Formats: sequence, structure tokens, C-alpha cells
Amino acid sequence: MKILIVNHYAIPPVESGGTRHYSLAKELIARGHRVHIVAANFSHQTKNTIVKNDAAIFEQIYDGVPFIFVNVPAYQGNSPARVKNMLIFTKQLLCSSYFKHMEPPDVVMGS
Repeated sequence: MKILIVNHYAIPPVESGGTRHYSLAKELIARGHRVHIVAANFSHQTKNTIVKNDAAIFEQIYDGVPFIFVNVPAYQGNSPARVKNMLIFTKQLLCSSYFKHMEPPDVVMGS
């Protein structure tokens, strides 16, 4: 089964914080499913970019678990910049040709 896990704040195992989405994806992959995690390329915890990459959307694989990162602007605290970050993530997810050209998933898990 093709599964797409979408969580704005999901992080790979190289970041500090909760990696439950990575762990879930790793287990689903071990059971034979094809899984991708879609997340923002900005860590809510550390307030840093997760991966240095200028592409609007790009893929990075961590121990067999593919993350699709969406580049979004940085923010501090609950501010208008954070709302902008969320809106850009959503717009890219819904409108980007990157996702329009992906093979459709069987299941989309939003978290």
C-alpha cells in the first residue's frame, strides 16, 4: 500500500524531539508498505532549518524512510510569521507540481 503521512512538524531522527512519525513510517515500511512523510523544512523545536536545500520541495531519506521537505519561512513564537509558515506549507502541499506528479497514495494520514 502507498501511504503518505503529512505532518507540518514531523522531524527526522537526526533532530531533537519526538520522532513518532518516523518510527511509524519505519514500521510500515518493514511490513512492506511504501511510505513518504511530508513535513516542513523548519524545526518548531530548534527554530532552525532541518536540511540546507534551496529547492521549494525536495526528498531526503533517513535509514530507508523518505521525507519530503517543504521549504517554509522561519518564525519565532506564535506570530504572524508562524501563520505565514503554515499557509506556505499548505499552499505547496495543495498546489505544487511536485505533489501533482507523484503517484497517488492509497492512504493519506494527516497528523
